[in-house]
Amino acid sequence: ITDVTDRVQREKRLRMLSKALEQTKEAVLITEADSLDRPGPRIAYANEAFEEMTGYTEEEILGKTPRILQGPETDRDVIDTLREALEAGVRWSGEAINYTKHGDPYQVQWSVSPVRGDDGDIEHWVSVQRDVTKRRRRQRELERQNDFFEKAQEIAKVGAWEYDIQAHESTWTEKAYDIVGLPTSADTTPENTFQIYHSEDRPQVREAFRRAVKKGKPFDLEARIPDEDGTKWVRIRGEPQHGGENEAGRVGRVRGTIRDI
Repeated sequence: ITDVTDRVQREKRLRMLSKALEQTKEAVLITEADSLDRPGPRIAYANEAFEEMTGYTEEEILGKTPRILQGPETDRDVIDTLREALEAGVRWSGEAINYTKHGDPYQVQWSVSPVRGDDGDIEHWVSVQRDVTKRRRRQRELERQNDFFEKAQEIAKVGAWEYDIQAHESTWTEKAYDIVGLPTSADTTPENTFQIYHSEDRPQVREAFRRAVKKGKPFDLEARIPDEDGTKWVRIRGEPQHGGENEAGRVGRVRGTIRDI
């Protein structure tokens, strides 16, 4: 009788938990806290977002184990760290390749948390999952573009820079640092940057930048930078960027290039 009562209470808590999770936009799986050995903890609940992500209906997935989502590209090292966390009864998060019902791979980012009963024992595991395939693809494409951009800058001896007016933050490419002879750890806020130019050229650089920020005027000028070998001539171009988080019509950023000529 005690065993039946415990089971009924667990099922009641599961219903309450699943009802609370039904409206979330993230994919959610709840598994029983069975042995981790094969076949492993069985799925007791899957929400609609999980069905949309994987193609499995709740009816198809109930009673199965999450291993049904794994495939040839699933990283075993990641799964091993998950198992270690489950054995220790602690929360876990990670990322790996899973597979839909139709065998299509997708990059999933997920976290797993234990649900404990009144006696402190783990009754269920709740897994919140997110398909990050498109995000990771964009990141890889951005990395590829950045690599291409860096190589193009190296060949053309051109560096790029950007100044965010509202945040008062400057971003430079490695080639820009190299051209002006500064370490990548240097403070590249405008006033500090103006100091690298020859004292006779400094006023025109400062004024051109001021006009870009205040009046939205682009600039294209040449200036000298003293270095160990004498004097280096560079061409500096700046293009104001309107909008962003600033008021409409105001300059939000100034982007430009610097070229060793």
